[in-house]
Amino acid sequence: YNNKVLYQQAEACYKKAIQLDSTYSDAYVRLGWRVISRNLDSTLYLANLALHFDDKNISAYGLKAAVCSQLGLDKEAEDAAKLALKYNPNGGVGYGTMAGIYWKKGEYRMGFEYTLKAIHLEKEPSARNVNIRGLCDYLYFLDFYEEGLKYAEEMIKFDNDSLYYYKGLLASDKSRGDYSSALKTALRLYGWSPLMTFTNLIRHFIYAKDYAGALKQIEEYIKMNEKQGNKLNPSFIFGYVYLKNGQKDKSVYHLEGDIKNLLKKIEQDQPNPRGLDYFDLAAIYSVMRDKGKAIESLREALECKDIAKISPWIKM
Repeated sequence: YNNKVLYQQAEACYKKAIQLDSTYSDAYVRLGWRVISRNLDSTLYLANLALHFDDKNISAYGLKAAVCSQLGLDKEAEDAAKLALKYNPNGGVGYGTMAGIYWKKGEYRMGFEYTLKAIHLEKEPSARNVNIRGLCDYLYFLDFYEEGLKYAEEMIKFDNDSLYYYKGLLASDKSRGDYSSALKTALRLYGWSPLMTFTNLIRHFIYAKDYAGALKQIEEYIKMNEKQGNKLNPSFIFGYVYLKNGQKDKSVYHLEGDIKNLLKKIEQDQPNPRGLDYFDLAAIYSVMRDKGKAIESLREALECKDIAKISPWIKM
């Protein structure tokens, strides 16, 4: 599930399959799932191509529903999900796809029912795991961590994939306020899981109020990058840790530098700046005790068109 090399090899194989047979509908679908995290428009194009060559391809409707949902094309997403169900009412794809639609609409009971139905009907093991991951996400989101961890254990038995188990464990620890335990889990994840970047790891040191430990990690990280000739950009997280360790001079470079970069990005993105950038600005201003600018940044964030995409659960 997390092997990037295998993903790259698979993507190359799907492209080769299309070169050998440009009407091979399933190859377009498989390729679409590989590129969906990089380019939504290309993914939608691939889904439509797959349906052009086979207008009853259930997997293609599933892909189209997923990408349309991410693009904010909710009606198109629901229409595609319904067609997946229509053409194969006894398969897991349609139910799993409709489950995502219900969850986005906030109809959680129906989301649960359709996800469980998809897991029950899906015969292909890896596809079944996709639905189990979705169920784990839903359970974790609603704070049903114990139930989610039980399903995550099934994935460990199937393909030794413990990522979702640790993901739930991490969220459970933080939900209970046990940040020391969460930090231990974060340290176990760091280095092999795409969920645990270095910045994310430092956040867990901050949650645990282990500012000295965070500083030690940062200093080692900076030394390693200097040896490799890498120049690090200003980082709000680094600046905050320096500030909490009484190193105000070092914090200024990171805090003010990150503000400068964010303001530049916001200017470049006009007339449609990202709300998340304003949220980041608000956090930095808050740390610098500039409440006026922090509140102003939050107000600007709420005016941004992408606010709904920051989290599908935000209702404006």
